[in-house]
Amino acid sequence: VRTISHLTVALAMAVAVSVLTIAPSTAAPTDCFVGDFKLSVDAADIPAGATVAAYNGSGGSVAIPAVVMCSGQAYDVTTIGVQSFYNTAVTSVTIPDSVTIIKDSAFALAKLTSVTIPDSVITIEGGAFSDNALTSATIGNSVTTIGDNAFYANSLTSVTIGSSVTAIGDNAFYGNDLTSVTIPNSVLTIGESAFFGNLDLASVTIGNSVTTIGPYAFSQGALTSVTIPNSVTLIDQSAFSNNSLSSISIGNSVTTIGVFAFYNNELTSVTIPSSVTTIGGVAFEGNPDLTSVLFEGAAPTITEAGGGAGSLGEPVGLVVSYKDVFDASNVDNGFTTPTWKGYTTHKIDTGVPSVTINQGPGQADPTGTSPVVFDVGFSEPVTGLTDSDVVLSGTAGATTAPVTGSGSNYT
Repeated sequence: VRTISHLTVALAMAVAVSVLTIAPSTAAPTDCFVGDFKLSVDAADIPAGATVAAYNGSGGSVAIPAVVMCSGQAYDVTTIGVQSFYNTAVTSVTIPDSVTIIKDSAFALAKLTSVTIPDSVITIEGGAFSDNALTSATIGNSVTTIGDNAFYANSLTSVTIGSSVTAIGDNAFYGNDLTSVTIPNSVLTIGESAFFGNLDLASVTIGNSVTTIGPYAFSQGALTSVTIPNSVTLIDQSAFSNNSLSSISIGNSVTTIGVFAFYNNELTSVTIPSSVTTIGGVAFEGNPDLTSVLFEGAAPTITEAGGGAGSLGEPVGLVVSYKDVFDASNVDNGFTTPTWKGYTTHKIDTGVPSVTINQGPGQADPTGTSPVVFDVGFSEPVTGLTDSDVVLSGTAGATTAPVTGSGSNYT
């Protein structure tokens, strides 16, 4: 019995030792004050670096330190924290190349007039620089994400977007004074209202990796022309509404053109690529001089003309052209003549006419004098045949080929 008792005590001690051995040890982040800055550090995670938690200075020009000493330990400053400079009088800031992330609303409602984001920064979170007085911004080449509202409601006249950005968030540059913008080839998505309300935005270059142009992305600008690259599949609601577009080129991967997408512009003609399957209501409404819409492929789903809701705008004076292979007589749900969905249509004959070339009546053969006359006959009427369409060959040495005639017969 005594032996069993000793064994029981030994087991109990072993369990107690085991519990004490695995008890976790944690260290909470602590505050550190360096000059005008309050920082947060974690002695248990020195590589994570220091976060600027608050700025308590008088404003003006501010340089954020790259390294700080807290309790005798050096920390790289890696993060500019949430609202750390919120509503301060800071007019300019130097961000060290140790910083990798700028958190939500970090500089919101400050007094910044310009900013350079170093190449070390990877993420700019939502509202980071919103509601300042920025006139220029340079975004470093390591930034991958520009968050929602990041540069909302400034006075930006120029912005350089780094070559690693993949996403431009909703309202990112809303309500600025940009006149031109280049979206780099790294960008995949342009968010809702990303460049809305840049009233003087007259030029935009969209990179060749963008797949989605969000609702209202470039609405309320001054664009006169735009090229949608072949990477884009979606032009969303009102994306280019309320500009001055007179010319657009729509890439051959676009499948959906959203409602109001090109509403209230100055378009006179539009070519719809064969990839498009859906055009939302009123997509081209408000283009009073639009007289020609050419469809390169099958008939898409659209809203019928009438009541100001037609996808292609008002039907008066507008002619919709389509290739004969997509006529309803050839395919289900095809185009029809003389009208389709309330719009006047024109069917394009895509067949190649046959041609016959004969020696002209009374033409001597052989001959050594000019002119040498040939009659040309087509299997159907053609237009646009000119001197430049004739290729001369042979040994006679002819240098010109004047063309006369019309319809099916030419000389």
